[in-house]
Amino acid sequence: MRKGSREPYSAMHYKQPSPEICGFFQKGFSQITREEVGKALHAVCVKGWTQLSIFHTNTLINMYSKFGNMRYAKQVFDRMPDRNEASWNNMISGYVKAGLHVEAARLFLEMWGQGFELNGYNIPSLLTALAGRGACFLKDFKFIV
Repeated sequence: MRKGSREPYSAMHYKQPSPEICGFFQKGFSQITREEVGKALHAVCVKGWTQLSIFHTNTLINMYSKFGNMRYAKQVFDRMPDRNEASWNNMISGYVKAGLHVEAARLFLEMWGQGFELNGYNIPSLLTALAGRGACFLKDFKFIV
């Protein structure tokens, strides 16, 4: 944990964390080098709230994906009441980076079914997924051509 962040972290164990404190930690999620630290901060931020913002959940998906823990990333994704393009793109990209091409292709089809479109962020991930084992879904992607 970064120098100076131990005090706010310790204080959150004794009272409900404020959105400002969790926002402070969320900025650090991208710099976390140990997954267990990220999980602990995630647990502390969830304490006291029924939902995190879409920005916070997207950051968590990125963090878990960075460590290759797609099971946790998917749990965060599945619990989101609303998803935006970044939510879908983060999950698809995470699956591709983890070598889970079939899951990436399936999720892309689900995203497409929800009305989201191709963009500069998901096209490279989609092509990588289809070049891998996701190619078994090529017949489902005829709408792209």
